[in-house]
Amino acid sequence: MVVVELLTLDKPYPQYSSEQHAEYVCKQGERPVLTQFGIPPVLQALLEQSWAQDVRRRLSMKAVCSQMHSLTECTDDELSRLPLNDLSSSMHTIQTRPGLECSSESPVVFEFPPQFQHLLQDCEILSEYSDMDNSMDLTLTTTASTTWQDSVSTFF
Repeated sequence: MVVVELLTLDKPYPQYSSEQHAEYVCKQGERPVLTQFGIPPVLQALLEQSWAQDVRRRLSMKAVCSQMHSLTECTDDELSRLPLNDLSSSMHTIQTRPGLECSSESPVVFEFPPQFQHLLQDCEILSEYSDMDNSMDLTLTTTASTTWQDSVSTFF
């Protein structure tokens, strides 16, 4: 949900408090319909794989990091042409920049616009419902970004 909010600059389920959001998303397994946000389909597929209800089926943060980095190299036209039937093979067709290293020990830094301060509270509440044993460190900071590509590129 944090990445959806980062990419769209809109809070999913704005009508819910942080506690209601945790109930709706974490306990009931609800997810937003991504087509309404104008996120490229290949990125939608990546997000959906990242938030599978069964934690064992979710992508690792290392895989998400690598794939999102690959996507930042694509134009919108290229993204719209990537096949969705096998996201992992699509990612292999994209050349990545040399030097990216994502390891299980690497912290992941998210930078958000200042108006997203409430994400800190939401992440704290949502982490109570997550299995954090196998998670990477997560750092939230604020900065200005205007497009999903700008937002994603701040990770790297």
